[in-house]
Amino acid sequence: MSELRTSITDGYYPDKILIRGYKIDELMKKKNFVDVIFLTIFGRLPTEAEYRVLNSILVSCVDHGFAPSALTSRLVIGAAPEAFQGAIAAGILCMGELHGGAIESCAKMLQEGVARAEKEGKSFKEIAEKIVHEYWVEGKVIPGIGHPFHKVDPRVDPLFEIAKEAGFPAKHVELLKAIKEVMERDYGRKFPINIDGAIAAVISDMGIDYRLGKAFFIMSRVVGLVAHVYEEIKRPAMDPIRDMARSKYKYDGPPERSL
Repeated sequence: MSELRTSITDGYYPDKILIRGYKIDELMKKKNFVDVIFLTIFGRLPTEAEYRVLNSILVSCVDHGFAPSALTSRLVIGAAPEAFQGAIAAGILCMGELHGGAIESCAKMLQEGVARAEKEGKSFKEIAEKIVHEYWVEGKVIPGIGHPFHKVDPRVDPLFEIAKEAGFPAKHVELLKAIKEVMERDYGRKFPINIDGAIAAVISDMGIDYRLGKAFFIMSRVVGLVAHVYEEIKRPAMDPIRDMARSKYKYDGPPERSL
């Protein structure tokens, strides 16, 4: 059997735990949670600029009301009140392309788009035209654009401003805005950039791998799930949720029949 290896944590000592080489008791005294998140994932402590942007990203996704993940967590804790961890896990499992997961797909689209622009010597407007056309031909929804509730997502501009003030380049933000403009022209209506798109663009400008896109949403939204599960324990909303389910659906299958 081959030897297991990790460069993250060395914790098999009688008196110390090392996270990326730093003693955890020193991190507890001198650093905060955002610092340690960055350190644990990337292997180094963040710069002041990276810290500020990552902190804003994590704050932006903490909660959004009765989203699919929150409802699922509340339903699970209502049915299995002993399973706090199960309720949180169930909420996390709801995070996909239509709820939180679009950060990853949008970051991939933007990172590939910027690389394509540089390789082909094209402007971001030209690449945006190609991206919108390709997604239309394939019948795919462009991630990071549009929102079911907000005409303007209130989290987007502040995040862009913070990233700009922190000194990060804005190539991926620029491409995302170009895609938005092409969509509005082609479809004849307004489309807001949503927080998934904003985070995708900003982490791409920070040089972060698109495959970590879901991670930032999950880390942040777990806080909201904990709050929802705890509220469900203290003040159950299960009956209203079940009543809503009963009132919203209509059976349209076959009538009663015999075998």
